[in-house]
Amino acid sequence: MVDALPLRVFLASPADLTDERELLRNGILEYNAGSGTDTNVSFEAVGWESIRGTARRPQEAINELDLRGVS
Repeated sequence: MVDALPLRVFLASPADLTDERELLRNGILEYNAGSGTDTNVSFEAVGWESIRGTARRPQEAINELDLRGVS
């Protein structure tokens, strides 16, 4: 069976929630290492910090992104 592309989970939160974002990333890695192999479903965390800045409202730029190319 062909492996499915990972489902992307977009993380966006205030800067003071760094620990919580890391917990979520670790949970995704743990899921992918265990249950994900049984179900052929995997997840990938994409953080707002991977999105380059713009001169306009940040959320507007994020809404327009095609996240397939973001890693």
